[in-house]
Amino acid sequence: MKKYAIILLAMIICIACHHDPLKTSSYHFKIKDTAASVSEMQIDSTKSVLKKRLLNSKYENPVVSYDGAKKIFTVTVNGDIDKDFIGNWLLKPCKTFFYETYRIDELAPVLTIQPSASSDEKEKKEKFVASISLTGPQISSTGVAYYPPYIGAVKESGIAAFEKAKKNMLFDFPVDNVFAYGLPEQAAKMAFDEMGRASIRVNLNAAGAKRFERMTTKNVNKALAIVMDGTVYSAPTVVSAIAGGNMEIAGNFSAEEARQLANMLSAGYLPLALDIVR
Repeated sequence: MKKYAIILLAMIICIACHHDPLKTSSYHFKIKDTAASVSEMQIDSTKSVLKKRLLNSKYENPVVSYDGAKKIFTVTVNGDIDKDFIGNWLLKPCKTFFYETYRIDELAPVLTIQPSASSDEKEKKEKFVASISLTGPQISSTGVAYYPPYIGAVKESGIAAFEKAKKNMLFDFPVDNVFAYGLPEQAAKMAFDEMGRASIRVNLNAAGAKRFERMTTKNVNKALAIVMDGTVYSAPTVVSAIAGGNMEIAGNFSAEEARQLANMLSAGYLPLALDIVR
């Protein structure tokens, strides 16, 4: 199972959505990888997900068709579809995974420079450590020291340097380790957690619920990363095994972002990557 080493990266997305019910508009979306073979199941699923996402976002009478020769989906709705909604939400894959995480103390042996290290080994480790503000131990409300589920923070201006340093260190880290930036499936709806933050409540299907219960049983007192489209939205600590498939995703997003994410998640994962035809 892959584990994620999480780096905090602040991101803000603004979206406004306007509907004009007095006219009908059509939009065309092409499959990004035109050379890839596309199955009927992928086509039908994409049509269904696009339609559900539009309905969830209150667009009226959406009709989705597919031209196999051109590999283009056509969407027709009453009124206009907001261009920001298309780019930020309608075409968002919303591919969601849950992963175990590494703490910084678990990776310390990799980052420590041994006295016998070569000059090249020493240089690459020094550059990696210099490219990221590594996290230290935190103190809980009960006075117990612990390490959070992220290894450090990178400023937006320093991402290029971090990526270069990380590339030189890839073979030093555990083979199942994957780095992901984080923000400081079946049914979902927007809610608010106990701290008043916007969150998303998710209901897994029966198979997903059983797998999630096994995963949380294995990781009691450890953090699980909730990763959507390669971005860590949350990394809560598992207090006890979670049965029933009901969970809540809380992250650094606004109420509007939580509402839109809930709408997209409840419609399902978009199986084909699409671009708008301009």
